[in-house]
Amino acid sequence: MVEMTYNSTRSDLAIPEYGRTIHEMVDHLKSLADKDERNKCANAIVSIMGSIVAQEVDKEESQKKLWGQLFLMADYDLDVDCPGETPTRESRSEPPARLDYPNAQSRLGHYGQMTRDLIEKAKGNCHSLSLDLYDQWSAMEKNKQWRFTPPTHVLAAFNQAIKEHEKEGGIQGRHKRYSNNCKIICDGMKAIGFEQLLPNELQAPIIITFKQPQNANFDFQNFYNALSEKNFLIYPGKLTVADTFRIGCIGNLDEDDMQDTLVAIKEVVQNLNININ
Repeated sequence: MVEMTYNSTRSDLAIPEYGRTIHEMVDHLKSLADKDERNKCANAIVSIMGSIVAQEVDKEESQKKLWGQLFLMADYDLDVDCPGETPTRESRSEPPARLDYPNAQSRLGHYGQMTRDLIEKAKGNCHSLSLDLYDQWSAMEKNKQWRFTPPTHVLAAFNQAIKEHEKEGGIQGRHKRYSNNCKIICDGMKAIGFEQLLPNELQAPIIITFKQPQNANFDFQNFYNALSEKNFLIYPGKLTVADTFRIGCIGNLDEDDMQDTLVAIKEVVQNLNININ
């Protein structure tokens, strides 16, 4: 019959995080009579301890802590050669050195000193006079006012844009709408007979590029003007590899806008007698 033992009947562990096996290794270390064997065993145990816990960037400081923990588990009753000063019970009870904290107080303390440091590092890096972050912050710190007359209408519009962005579900919500717009345009243009430049798996839901039909009746300027008369604006192509035009699917546009665009394009194709099938 196997005799079971329980932790409740065993001695307490000096450092529970290392587990009972490491503590039993330390007990074996203390029982070795030969000092050379003890040194080998101690170094092996410290190496194992180092593989268990996260190491600090400062290797010397990390080794100092590991050897201090080894002596702690041995109740400081250990005769081995360790790097640096031999840990003692008294040295463990010494309070750690006090850290010097910066005394500088930031007016906007809730942003933290790091934010202030980043702004100061931006000094002299801006290529715009009116959008210089450091100069604007510096002016606010000095006189609590905008460096130039504040563009209140722009700030109000930006604030409203942020609210609408959050209401729509942030980046994920807006990407969903843009992706749906893109799919409607791609599927609808394909049904009319137009060919995308990029396959669907490479097409981003921003602006879709279509090849111009190889038809004698198709002239981009006439096509563009006819759509403009219906209050729809498209983009000319910017490629040298193919004659193209582009349709955007971002901004304040939804599914109804995409469907209206397709209806207008289909009417223009018919009116200009462009055969692209």
